[in-house]
Amino acid sequence: MITQYTWPTPNGHKVSILIAELGLENEVVAVDINKGDQFDPGFLKLSPNNRIPAIVDHDPADGGAPVAVFETGAIMIYLAEKEGRFLPDPNDIRARKSVMEWLMSRIKRLIFSMSCKVGCVTLYRNVSHPVSHYRWQEP
Repeated sequence: MITQYTWPTPNGHKVSILIAELGLENEVVAVDINKGDQFDPGFLKLSPNNRIPAIVDHDPADGGAPVAVFETGAIMIYLAEKEGRFLPDPNDIRARKSVMEWLMSRIKRLIFSMSCKVGCVTLYRNVSHPVSHYRWQEP
């Protein structure tokens, strides 16, 4: 059983999709980032950088105590390795390297894309500039 702490964001959706693809039993706990739930002391114990998503695996592969994992890429790698799917064998270094490159590029791409949008809004929202007219003009 996986408990997923998330909110409907692109990174939250990535982990939700992987959990569904793996067919894992899960419970979803909403962490409303608009209300600041990510700063709750209980959530910070799971995700010390106060970001969603985070998971708790109540049935880890080693049979020990539940395992908390935070950060989208770390969660995705953890779950794929646990289930033995979507990642090449660790000894196949070329195939594994290729999968890791694509995984990290997809995760990084979202961060870069969002930071560019924030920059455009901050710089061009209230000035006469082609970017503001093209992307940010009010209807």
